[in-house]
Amino acid sequence: MILNDKKIIHLFGLLVFFGLLNIYSIDFCFSQNILSKQLTIEYKNTSIEAILKQIQTNYAVNFSYSKTLIDVNVKISIKAENETLNKILEKIFENRNVLFVEKANIIILQPKPQNIDKLIFKGQICDDEDKPLAYAAIMFKQSGKGVITDINGNFKVHLKKSDLHDTLIISSLGFEKKTVIISNIKNNSSIKILLLKKMIVLDEIKITNKKFKNKTKGNDGFFSLGSIYIDTHGQQNVLFIENEGNMKGKISAVNYYLSKNGNTAAPFRVRLYELDSISGKPGKDLLSEMIVAKPNVKSGWFSVNISEYNIQIPPNGFFAGIEGLYPGKNPNQNVSDSDENENNSRNETPNTISYGQQLGYSRAKGKNTWHYSMANTWFQLEKNNYNIMISVDLKISK
Repeated sequence: MILNDKKIIHLFGLLVFFGLLNIYSIDFCFSQNILSKQLTIEYKNTSIEAILKQIQTNYAVNFSYSKTLIDVNVKISIKAENETLNKILEKIFENRNVLFVEKANIIILQPKPQNIDKLIFKGQICDDEDKPLAYAAIMFKQSGKGVITDINGNFKVHLKKSDLHDTLIISSLGFEKKTVIISNIKNNSSIKILLLKKMIVLDEIKITNKKFKNKTKGNDGFFSLGSIYIDTHGQQNVLFIENEGNMKGKISAVNYYLSKNGNTAAPFRVRLYELDSISGKPGKDLLSEMIVAKPNVKSGWFSVNISEYNIQIPPNGFFAGIEGLYPGKNPNQNVSDSDENENNSRNETPNTISYGQQLGYSRAKGKNTWHYSMANTWFQLEKNNYNIMISVDLKISK
């Protein structure tokens, strides 16, 4: 029998088709058998990660997942006798918004699709004695944006689709931080988050020849010429701190001269930026967390200790600043009161605004003050150089 070229090509095509179909059928059947496997397990107060590892070891089942998207540190108790892996996984991830799918003989764990456009996350943040934490921070890890709690520790976060793979960092000065994986959040859910007080751990005493000296840089005067209002909807004001002589060491504190003409009880966010060598404007954020200050002074200098963040002094200088935050409720304050050394006629805000901080300025020479507008743009004023009164404490190595 003689086959022409067309028949050979046709026959070859059929062989390839049935071959692929057979391979697919075998793979499909095998993958189906993975979830159909009968398992017997029993665990008490064990992390999901440990359970998955034991199943993988004992039953030759491979799992794939990302710890940033799936919270496998949660401890659960589960008992199953001769149940399918499918049913066991349903029990493990019950009410946890986790979807498991099979691909290439591997079970892939991933967040269930949600209507993130309408997702709301709310609750209350308290200390370990169940007392509400006012002005605690809830920050998006990737974007650095966030909100703060009101005076009763309550908060509400509106989440978008783009936030699905992000993580929320819950923090407050003097307390250990916590993280919440957004993909695990249920719509309109309300939870209570407890933050533990930080333990003061003394560093091990070491004999060393290396010495340090403390130095304050910035505008650290005693008297202000006036005050500038800090809007509570994201406005920022920063002062450039030069690094003369290429100082090496750490930034231990940021200090602010708070005017009595503002609401000195209002919280604000501490800001630190590198210098953008191209534009000369604030560049990369030096703080990995949202640090919210809660002033306890009526007016004058207020210091925020940030030594625990171990921030090195940038060689080209840096920006230290303040961002206004809107608190849930604000104490009444008479903004017509003035500091002895401040002229009311020079205050840059109408008397009707009483909920934000006012920062002192001195009008010194040099243009080191930058402003961040609601249009998300850094700029300097052409006519008025406020030279805001912000300073930093440095720990410099000799």
